[in-house]
Amino acid sequence: MTNTIDIRDAQASDAKTILHFINELAIYEKEPQAVKTNEQAILDTLFSEGATAHSIICFDGDEPIGFAVYFYRNFPRKPIDRREAVSMG
Repeated sequence: MTNTIDIRDAQASDAKTILHFINELAIYEKEPQAVKTNEQAILDTLFSEGATAHSIICFDGDEPIGFAVYFYRNFPRKPIDRREAVSMG
């Protein structure tokens, strides 16, 4: 391993690697049956036009060593009425 880790936006060509990391984490957590996604779903979710979730991928040299998925949450611009907040919970 080098001392430098590179992080970049994930690309559609990284979908297989992202799926590999998801499966490896599920195996580590002893929940491999919990994975309900596939490469096409990752492509659709992260890389399709208008995608609301995004990903970064980390490299040690040329070797992918990790990833993260993130999304932006649009909060309401108006304050929530107290009565609405109470009925929501």
